[in-house]
Amino acid sequence: AAQIHALGKTLAASSTALDLDTAVFIAAVVVIVYTSLGGMMADVVTDVFQGAVLVIGLLIVTIAVMAQSGGPGAALELALASPPEREPTVPMPFLDVLEAWALPILGSVTAQEVVSRSLASRCPATARRAGLFGGGAYLLIGLMPLFLGLIAAQRHSGLEDGESALPVLAMSVLPSIGYVVFAGALISAILSTVDSALLAAGSVISRNLLLAGRSDVSPRARLWTARFSVVGSGLVAWVMARGSDSVMTSIENASGFGSAGVLVCVIVALFTRRGGALAAGMAL
Repeated sequence: AAQIHALGKTLAASSTALDLDTAVFIAAVVVIVYTSLGGMMADVVTDVFQGAVLVIGLLIVTIAVMAQSGGPGAALELALASPPEREPTVPMPFLDVLEAWALPILGSVTAQEVVSRSLASRCPATARRAGLFGGGAYLLIGLMPLFLGLIAAQRHSGLEDGESALPVLAMSVLPSIGYVVFAGALISAILSTVDSALLAAGSVISRNLLLAGRSDVSPRARLWTARFSVVGSGLVAWVMARGSDSVMTSIENASGFGSAGVLVCVIVALFTRRGGALAAGMAL
C-alpha cells in the first residue's frame, strides 16, 4: 500500500492532468498486471533494469544540484546548514527517536524482497555474497536521496507535502528530458519493491493458506492460485493506499506491525535453541 501510494504521488506530481486518487488507481493496475503475469525470474530481471535506471536518475539529479549550487563543496555545505526557521517544536522523547530509527532499519532485515531473493539463490554462497553486495550498494546509493532531501529542505522550505520534495527539486534543476529520466528512476525504485511484496504475499496465501497440505493440486492450478492471490493482494493494497494519509505512515505501520514480530522470531530461531513452533506463534 505504501509503495502504490508513493507511485501514485510520483505520477500525480509529474502530471497536471492526474489527481492523486486517479494516479494511485493507475499505479495499482500497472503493478498488479505485470506482477501477476510474471514471476520470480521476471521480478529479478526487471529489478536489475529498474535498479540501473534508478542509479542513473539519481546521479543526474545529484550532479545537476551540485552544479547549480556552485560545486560539490558548496552543495554539501548547503545540505548540512541549519534548516530554515520554523515554529518551535517540542523535542521528541528518547524512545520515540529510537523507534523512528528502528522501524525502517530493523523492519527491513526480514523484508520480503530480501528473504525471497535469498531463498531463490542457487546456493548459500550466492545468497551471502549478494546480500553483502546489495547491502553495501543500498547504503551508497541511499546517500544520494538523503543528500537531495536535505538540499530540498533548504530550497523548497515552504513545500506543503514533504513527500513530494524530491520530484519538485528535480523539476526545478533539470530540463524536461532529464526530469523524465528521473521520474522513470523514481517509478523504477517503487516498482522493484512493490512487485516483490505482492509476489511474497501471493505465495504465502496460495501455498500456506489456500493449498496447505494439498498434494492433489496440479502445478498449473497452483500457478493460477498464486496469480489470483497476487491480484487479490494488489487490490487490498490499493484500497489501503487510498485510505492512507501518507507514505511514511503506511511504512511505519508495516514495519511496526508485521516485520517487528517476524524479526524477533527469526533472530531467536537462528541464534538460540529455545522454544519451538508454539513459542514462535505466541511471540508473533
